[in-house]
Amino acid sequence: MVKNCDVTELTQRSPQAVADDAFLQKPSDKRKKPRSELLSVGRITVAFEWVGDRWRHCLLVHGKSGWQPIYQSVEGPLPGGDPNWPASAVLVELSRVGTGESAAIVAVGLAGRSHFSASIAPDPDDSQAILFEMACRTPLPPQWLGATYSPASSIFPEETPALVIQPVFRCFVSSDSKANVQRIQAAENSPSVVPLTVRWSYRIALS
Repeated sequence: MVKNCDVTELTQRSPQAVADDAFLQKPSDKRKKPRSELLSVGRITVAFEWVGDRWRHCLLVHGKSGWQPIYQSVEGPLPGGDPNWPASAVLVELSRVGTGESAAIVAVGLAGRSHFSASIAPDPDDSQAILFEMACRTPLPPQWLGATYSPASSIFPEETPALVIQPVFRCFVSSDSKANVQRIQAAENSPSVVPLTVRWSYRIALS
């Protein structure tokens, strides 16, 4: 279960503390959760937290009021959808590679018979952006592949810098005002020719 952050309490707090508030495990889950992982690029931080049976992530930006959570990934199936085709790629195993400015997060996961992999790293073309490079290997024609983000809070200080989601490779971004989410949908020329590997990438950057 995820709770929205109370942005009035975030001034001067570390991105780790803000990320910890952005995620809350169910009280019934007594298992020891893995250590969270953060990747910071300029004024943007992506924070990964273990929630239930997978990694969920939150995008934070640093402004005059400190770190503010802007987006959080939507996990599980789309409303009324097939759980084999989740709203965001399932990431179960996650690790950090490299150090300093060359650090990156790599992750893999499984949903149904589909295998997901991800690389999250500083965007080489934008010093204030994080690049998400995704892939899915599937033996079935995909019903949905991509990522879904919801606002991490309902209130943002006026001076909070905006984050934008931009397509980079074989995907397009759309807004669903009714569901209040941003969707990045992977595009594949021949989705009926299986098995296949679908690749897509997008960046999250300062506007």
